Amino acid sequence: MLVRDPSLVPSLVTPGPPEILCLVRHQNLSIYPVLRLFYHSSLLGFVFEYTVTEQKRDPEDILAALKEGVQSAVLSTLGEDGEPHSGYTPFIFDDAQDSDHHIIIFVSQLALHTRDLLANKKVSVMLIADESASDQIFARTRVSYQCAAEVIHKDTQRYDELLDSMQVTHGKMIGLLRTLPDFVLFRLKPFHGQFVMGFGQAFALTGEKLNQFEHSRRA
Repeated sequence: MLVRDPSLVPSLVTPGPPEILCLVRHQNLSIYPVLRLFYHSSLLGFVFEYTVTEQKRDPEDILAALKEGVQSAVLSTLGEDGEPHSGYTPFIFDDAQDSDHHIIIFVSQLALHTRDLLANKKVSVMLIADESASDQIFARTRVSYQCAAEVIHKDTQRYDELLDSMQVTHGKMIGLLRTLPDFVLFRLKPFHGQFVMGFGQAFALTGEKLNQFEHSRRA
């Protein structure tokens, strides 16, 4: 079978008579077709064999790498007037074992999304892979969480501990922000999640900590 597919881009060619093997990566899918080019004496030419092998990717590993590698989150909030707003902020995951899926943010009341969170506890949070690290702009690896926002007050036992953790992750700037009176520490508690790691690879996140994966047809 002669293959004429311009979307197949050779990434490795290993010549060697009387046949040539080509491992190619499809630009849009996580598959690695193998082209076998061998000499056919009766046709006095080369003939292609085309087989496809799927590269297995563990969604648990991919999501863990995304959560570890991304330092800022996109927030989608609703104002008191019902108008939607978006913003972003650095974050950490809580390091306590029973709440390690909770998202911790430290944001200024001068920011619209902070005022939204104080008025309306519902927020959507998205962590998404950088464009420069994505093979396909239409299928960037991402996870979205629907969360309930909860203020962590200064007299709370873990207030300083959580800010110390943020400072370890995000540096001395947190130390400066801690001295400003308008900053508020929030705990975002996810109750629903969805993970997408490519075309046809969407998962609903379930379980108490949203760490179980169920295939979903919708992204």
